[in-house]
Amino acid sequence: MEDYRETISIENGTITAGFPSTDEVKNLKVNFSVTYRRLQSLLRTLNGDEEKLKLYNDTLTTYLQEGVIEEAKNFSHGVATFYLPHRHVWSPSKSTKLRIVFDASSHAKGEYCLNDVIFEGHSLAPLIHEVVLQFRTHLNTMVADIQKAFLQIRLPKEHRHVTRFLWVKNPSLPLTGDNLRYFHFCRVAFGINASPAILNQSILKQIEQSQSDIASELPNSLYVDNVLLEGRTAEELLKKYTESKRLFSSIGMNLRDYLSNSVTVNKNIAECDRAASTKIKVGMQWNAIEDTITLRCTEKQANKSFKRTVLSQINGYCYDPLGLLSPLMVPAKIFLRDLHKQKYGWDDVLSEKDQNTWRSITSNVIGFEVNLPRMVAEKNGTSSHHNVNIRG
Repeated sequence: MEDYRETISIENGTITAGFPSTDEVKNLKVNFSVTYRRLQSLLRTLNGDEEKLKLYNDTLTTYLQEGVIEEAKNFSHGVATFYLPHRHVWSPSKSTKLRIVFDASSHAKGEYCLNDVIFEGHSLAPLIHEVVLQFRTHLNTMVADIQKAFLQIRLPKEHRHVTRFLWVKNPSLPLTGDNLRYFHFCRVAFGINASPAILNQSILKQIEQSQSDIASELPNSLYVDNVLLEGRTAEELLKKYTESKRLFSSIGMNLRDYLSNSVTVNKNIAECDRAASTKIKVGMQWNAIEDTITLRCTEKQANKSFKRTVLSQINGYCYDPLGLLSPLMVPAKIFLRDLHKQKYGWDDVLSEKDQNTWRSITSNVIGFEVNLPRMVAEKNGTSSHHNVNIRG
């Protein structure tokens, strides 16, 4: 990926970065039919909900106005072309209720998808458990979010043909050829396998060129579109707030939603940059005021249980990147092992006895919640050594 980094252009505060394609890109087939059928299905769903349909259309209109997408009017022969089906994620409790997700893994039977012909790459970003561990070893910490991170990176014109998608001219009219619009992305879209690596490599390139004091800390402080910063004092964190804003602004990116466990830091962050809530997710739910993290098991009981749903529930009960709730899940994992021994198929309905056993196990898990101190050991504190005893 270091060779790829050389192909990234940063000029006048603008990043331009293409896809790291494989040799198979020449075998990419136009998947118009698959995408058209997906659009038909999507519109049937949206036509039953006026609010969602309006938000969907408004989102794409905003993308067009902001230059994130543009109409694709020319069909170039000899150039790889691919269409991205899309759908929505509905989150009514969030400020952005509807989010559009593009599917770069869609393909016709026996054909390549876009993700098949693009190197996913190695983002060089730390893994989530490394980020969470680092987050828990700072006396004072501060997190921030890169606003619309992926959409700040421009795609070269020759790479835009593989990011086409379909929409309608008038959402209130039936889907016909006359009511069809063709778009493609001018920016990097989330949902393409290489997007996180492209984002990370673009930021790292700017960091390499930067003279900022914060530059050496940032490579290990990035996780996708989140930035985690540490400081011994409030003054140090406020300096990093100013420097990080300036550095990301130099590549056309806006750092926002800053939040610290220090009341002094939060008060001195500009209101437009400050997080609206004091509870945010940093791998786990973090309450900045109390400086605690919360682990919560929220998976619902299924009416009928199969071996497949048992595995799904075990994996979905709680997002726990450090495995802190592993002891709680031991009975569930033993139960899954017993299902294997009984030769259950993945989609076989469990016997009444096993259903009751599973309900009993899950009743002890669902609704479980624990609050833990965020900081467990101060990094570079008065002592750099800590004794850890593990007893089994």
